[in-house]
Amino acid sequence: MLIVVDGSSAEMTVTLPRPIVAADGYSLRVCMQSLTLANTQLPVNEYCNELTISGLTGVVDPGNYSAANLALILDQVFSGVTVSYNEINGKMTIEASSPITVGGSILEILDIEAGTASVSLYSSAGAAQVEAISSYNVLHACLRDLCSNRGKAVCADTITQGIDATRPRTGAVNAASVTYRDFAVPLVSIVSALSAGDRYLPLHALDSPLRLDIQWADPAQSIAFVGGGTYTFSISNVYLDCQTITLADSVEAQLKSLTNGVYQWSSSVWKSYRTVHAAGQLSNSVMIPSRVDSAKSLLLAMRSTASEFSTTNSSVTHRIRNYLASWRVRSGNQFVNPTPVTCDGAALPTFLEACRVFGIPASEATETLMAVTDFTVDADATWSATSTDGSFLVGQELESFSQSSKLVSGISTAANSLVVDLTFASGSSPVAANLDAFVEADAIFTVANGQLSVAY
Repeated sequence: MLIVVDGSSAEMTVTLPRPIVAADGYSLRVCMQSLTLANTQLPVNEYCNELTISGLTGVVDPGNYSAANLALILDQVFSGVTVSYNEINGKMTIEASSPITVGGSILEILDIEAGTASVSLYSSAGAAQVEAISSYNVLHACLRDLCSNRGKAVCADTITQGIDATRPRTGAVNAASVTYRDFAVPLVSIVSALSAGDRYLPLHALDSPLRLDIQWADPAQSIAFVGGGTYTFSISNVYLDCQTITLADSVEAQLKSLTNGVYQWSSSVWKSYRTVHAAGQLSNSVMIPSRVDSAKSLLLAMRSTASEFSTTNSSVTHRIRNYLASWRVRSGNQFVNPTPVTCDGAALPTFLEACRVFGIPASEATETLMAVTDFTVDADATWSATSTDGSFLVGQELESFSQSSKLVSGISTAANSLVVDLTFASGSSPVAANLDAFVEADAIFTVANGQLSVAY
């Protein structure tokens, strides 16, 4: 039976030519043998209808749009910004005469990455994407704050070289006194930190090299120094520092014989999503449309849209509470938290939940760069010697067996998306903010027939 669905209808009803009745004691199942979908622009709904450009947010009415019509609508929303669609390569382009920042839930269906810095890993000579993390600068700052400590920051951290020992989250180097600096950028990637320890990538089994793409922010946003200022820079002598093992031909042959040329190992991946919070809005439900079998942990960072990259504001490195009163995570209708986690006062419950993602708050061995005294900054402030660098962060452990990398015990989002329900203090005035959500998920990596693939 052939069924043709009307493209203008959101629902479909199938009427069979005659009734099908199961005999007593039996049940019937109906399965779909084949399905053909037209290659069309994805529909716009309430979870993917906002586009923010440099702090200005436009909202598209939910509905089914052609790519050309959607580009035309978006082009009319923003002054000085051109939005166009290329029918040849199927790409949407956003152009402006001056630098802009782009965010919003609609980027997911436009195939545009939010944020100004990203890390992507490709296999098959660039034909297959294995990893993609947008707003990488925000993720790195969150992980550094949760997993590092004051001693490591002072002695071994090149990200904030020359830091003030009393303020390990803020750089203090004098740019005018040097002509160059060496920086090491840790990679939260399968080719680096996520496979560190007892795992090695079988590069010898790949038909083509892996390709790592790193997108840097523009000079005005990529480097910030205490006290502000505008700096230019050039990048030279870039190299990837890895630990490698060279196999003898006989060992490689033995491995191939034992594995039949198929190599698999477990690790994890980070997936990122950005949502825009409008100024004055007192509630928000941040939808995270990640489809994985086991979500391990969830981080949510809130940064002021107006000064997210302002070198005169400490928002370059900090995250704000923005008058958030409580939050709660759910998968579909099932809540992960028994009760909402409060953020008022010193926000101690939220602080402990964030520390619990990678550590044990009750143990003195768990150290972070965050402190309760700098956790609850609500708004941006121009930097000064006595200013507080906010480090507020919503963190949720999603595994049944916490701190275990050997067990797959996270929450499945195959059927339901994760949602973070945010409630802001009554009578407060939250500023417009970008909400960057990061989900860590268990993953299985496979090298077979010369290709690298990932399943999660």
